[in-house]
Amino acid sequence: MLLFKCLFPSWKFFDQVGPVAKLYYQTEPLTENNWTPCLNTAKRNLFNIFLNPKGNAYLATQGLVDNLVTKLNSIENLDDIVLTTEYKLVVNVVRQITRQTRPQSKSFRFKINVTTPQENYDTLISHGMGL
Repeated sequence: MLLFKCLFPSWKFFDQVGPVAKLYYQTEPLTENNWTPCLNTAKRNLFNIFLNPKGNAYLATQGLVDNLVTKLNSIENLDDIVLTTEYKLVVNVVRQITRQTRPQSKSFRFKINVTTPQENYDTLISHGMGL
């Protein structure tokens, strides 16, 4: 019986759902109600097994957002977050997406919303920035 346990892995690491950080952006008018999701998952097909640039870009950007949330949790002075590399990279990603989706806009801002099984809260809301 012990031999069979060694051959089959334990899948218990899928038991708990951790926090999920989502990136949103908005352009003018900068109000609290018109947030747009920044990252959308790409449609999957069989060819994506071999080449998946959109999926890789999504995972890389989501990794940036996760790193920024980790940095937010570890930094002592929250005003210094704008000086970090993680923040600057997320700003550049949001700026690029805003230019592609809303080229007529002159300014934007973004927020990171964290969802856990128990709650849903905004971790960071940036100030307005020019394109």
